[in-house]
Amino acid sequence: MFGSSAKDATCFNSVNETGTANVMDAAVEAGVPHTVLVSSVSVYGSTVGTLCDETVPCHPKGPYAFSKWKGELRATERASKGNTSLTILRFATLYGEGDRGNVAKLIGALDRGHFVWPGSGLNQKSLLYKEDAARACLTALGRSASDTGVFNVSARPATMREIVSAICQSLGRPVPRLEFPLALLKAVGTISCRVGDPGQLGQRLEKFIHDDVYDGSRFESTFNFRPAISLTEGMRREVESLQAQKRR
Repeated sequence: MFGSSAKDATCFNSVNETGTANVMDAAVEAGVPHTVLVSSVSVYGSTVGTLCDETVPCHPKGPYAFSKWKGELRATERASKGNTSLTILRFATLYGEGDRGNVAKLIGALDRGHFVWPGSGLNQKSLLYKEDAARACLTALGRSASDTGVFNVSARPATMREIVSAICQSLGRPVPRLEFPLALLKAVGTISCRVGDPGQLGQRLEKFIHDDVYDGSRFESTFNFRPAISLTEGMRREVESLQAQKRR
C-alpha cells in the first residue's frame, strides 16, 4: 500500500501477524485438524513481466504485504508444533460489492469522467471476485488435511482494456479514448519521485501500467476448482452496488 503510515503498519501487524499467531495457537490447542489461512499475492513483491506461481520467492514490499508474509510464517510455525494441517491461499486482488480498494477507485474515476489511459492498457492484471474467494476457502476446508500447502487463487488474467471495458459497459459509458504516452508517464513518475512525491504518484503509475499476473492452476487442479463469476458479471455487481450507495 502506498503512503502507509507507522500507524497503518502497527495495525497490519496486529491483525495479520499477531492475530494469525493467536488463532493458530487456539487451533492447535483445540486439536483442529485443518486450518485455511487467507493470504495475498502481495507477499511476492514486484513480479513485473512474470507469470508468478508458488515457486517464486517472497519479497514483500510495504507494511501490508510484509504483515501478510509474517502471518504466513507465524501460521506455519504454529502448525508445525501441533497436529493442525495448514493450507495457505494467496488471493489475487479481490473485488465485488463492498470493495473499497483500487477497483472501486477505478470505477469512481470512470464514473466521474476523470480517467485517462496510462499507456496502451494491454498490460494484464489478475483479479478474483469475492464470492469465488469465499468458495475457494470452503473448497479447501472441505478436502482432506492431506491437500495442504501454499496456493495462488485467481481468475484468468485480464488486460486493463478488458477491465475498463467491463466497468464502462456496466456504467453505460463509452470507453475513454484519450491516452498519455508511456514514455511521458514514466518521465513524470521519475520526476515526482525525485522531488519527494508525497502522493506516491510515480509508484502508483508504475503499478498501474505493469503486469500483475498470478498462476492459479495448481489450486485449480488440486481442488478441481474454477472461478464461477465472469469479469463482466463481477464488475456489473460491484458497479450496481456502488451506484446504489450513491443514491442513498
